[in-house]
Amino acid sequence: MSVSPEPRPRPRPQTQPRPGLPQPRLLALDMGGVIVETLPAPGWAARFATRLLGHARHSLPPGTALPTVEQVATDLAEGRARHDSWKDSTLGGAELSQSELWAELSRPTWGRPLLDHITRNRADLTAELCLVWEERAVRDGIRELLVECTRAGIAVGVVSNTISGPAYRSVLDRAGLTGYFRALSFSDEVGIRKPDPRLLLDAIGVAGVPPGATWYVGDTYRRDVVCGRRAGAGTTILMRSRRTEPAPGGGPEPDHTVGDPAGLHALLCAALHAPTTSRGGGLHTTR
Repeated sequence: MSVSPEPRPRPRPQTQPRPGLPQPRLLALDMGGVIVETLPAPGWAARFATRLLGHARHSLPPGTALPTVEQVATDLAEGRARHDSWKDSTLGGAELSQSELWAELSRPTWGRPLLDHITRNRADLTAELCLVWEERAVRDGIRELLVECTRAGIAVGVVSNTISGPAYRSVLDRAGLTGYFRALSFSDEVGIRKPDPRLLLDAIGVAGVPPGATWYVGDTYRRDVVCGRRAGAGTTILMRSRRTEPAPGGGPEPDHTVGDPAGLHALLCAALHAPTTSRGGGLHTTR
């Protein structure tokens, strides 16, 4: 879903390309913060509660007792806060199943009929919830970057933590971007969350390139930069977004930092225009 972008923050200095910047065979991108900017969605809980209860009333026998919209919305907002806290305290490992997610979001006081309805429709409801609880706007310059990769024969993948891969696919479809991607690795489908490197390695395996020929781009230090380093990505890049945290003391640093997709595009062009020679399975910069 598209929203009007907020005024841009003052740009931060971007790192200059290093001599001999290696050309990628795979550009792996985080979704939120890189391909799209994620924005708060005021009133999401009430909107989703209204849809959930409306769908339940249509599906359940007439007269079935259901909680109020206000009760469900309050419980959903509290469950989302618990989920966010869990994400912030969990550094990689297994992703929550949809069953575990809804156990966190729902409450026994909703009653058995509504809880059973959620269980029967869990996949569709999770996708709808994912689309409702945040707003997403494609970042300026992403399409031009993807066109450049297509022109240069560079595979592109998405590597993202999410509660619903199908929801993220629909975001890409609506933006007309799906055809640019060779690999789509979402944590709910792979069962692994970043910074566990297996999520990035899944996309690398689908693309059929070695980790060392991969550029990985994310917008957080503690998840994305760590993930890129653990996976052995040839180049790990931080793209700043609204949710980029301060650099942690003593933690891994990215090879490059860019402020936006245009900065990443410029970095890629610098690598593509450097003199290169092919050695084995990868591309190596001549000195």
